[in-house]
Amino acid sequence: QIDNYNLSHSVLFSVCFRKLFQQSFIVSDLFFCFWWHFLKQKLIKFEVICKDMTKILPRTVE
Repeated sequence: QIDNYNLSHSVLFSVCFRKLFQQSFIVSDLFFCFWWHFLKQKLIKFEVICKDMTKILPRTVE
């Protein structure tokens, strides 16, 4: 069962993430699934993951 709050965050994250990394759709999909896994387990906050993503992923847009 999907929480509406989490679902709304997943949509916001997906849009923001893809705008930042438009040239890495495959990578973004993989990391999105990775982030979604943590979100469902409520281990990491949305803001923290968003911040970490920009550090982990290679710079495709400058």
